[in-house]
Amino acid sequence: MASDEQKKLINSDYWGGCTVLLIVLFFWLQLSDDFTPFGVFFPERVMPLLTLLGIALLIKGRFAPSMRPNFLRGINTTMLTTMLCGTGWVIAFEPLGFVLSSFVAVMIMLIVFAEKEERTFAYIAKSAVGTLICMGTLYLIFVHFLNVTLPKGRLLEAFI
Repeated sequence: MASDEQKKLINSDYWGGCTVLLIVLFFWLQLSDDFTPFGVFFPERVMPLLTLLGIALLIKGRFAPSMRPNFLRGINTTMLTTMLCGTGWVIAFEPLGFVLSSFVAVMIMLIVFAEKEERTFAYIAKSAVGTLICMGTLYLIFVHFLNVTLPKGRLLEAFI
């Protein structure tokens, strides 16, 4: 019979494998000749590899499981903030575009995670400039060098 400590452990390989397969399924459902905003991020040639990795995790979980403490019990404010920002970031892609939604999400996290003493106007201004440079650079790399279509956003398209 399993002890109380062992009952609190979960098979992280099963969780990881299922998560990878769900992500692949989500993006696979987005693929079509007329890509949705999410479909373009996940090239078709990457999905078979990730599917194999997800299946490999499930197999590993069956024969050599990695038992870890239940991570759902350990969700704290930092993790919740990150998950909510990530969700908001994805939802904001279409209306705001990649650069602006990324800027907002990263700035929220930088401000929330900074020590209270660091949250000065100078810190926020430097963070804003650095974040804009990083997001703009990532946008240029993905769009111009990797030929990945990133959403411009309805807001930006109204001004261009």
